[in-house]
Amino acid sequence: MTISVDVPKDSFRLRQLLYDTRYRSLTIQVVAFILLMLSFSWLVSNTVQNLSALGKDFDFGFLSTPAGYDINQRLIEYSSQSSHGRAAIVGILNTLLVAFLGCIVATHQPRRLYPQTDLA
Repeated sequence: MTISVDVPKDSFRLRQLLYDTRYRSLTIQVVAFILLMLSFSWLVSNTVQNLSALGKDFDFGFLSTPAGYDINQRLIEYSSQSSHGRAAIVGILNTLLVAFLGCIVATHQPRRLYPQTDLA
């Protein structure tokens, strides 16, 4: 004959969030995320306030204005009269090209000039 005894489970307490290993990592992540979002919110708010004090807007309208500078290496058509947005796209494409070629060069296995000999 077996007797089943229900062990009373502890009710949730607030201090378990720090001292119980089941909840501690999640608690730290939530607190860190909240602090990160508050910092980001403060930074954006401060930036917008300072720009409005200077009489400037917080927008991306400059992307449509002419860039006025040349880019030598380009995969798509670009001139100094193109917009800043077009220049950004040219820069991103150039970066992707260099990254792709870098990955190919990094994985290339050069042939040995001399065959490997077993001296043992």
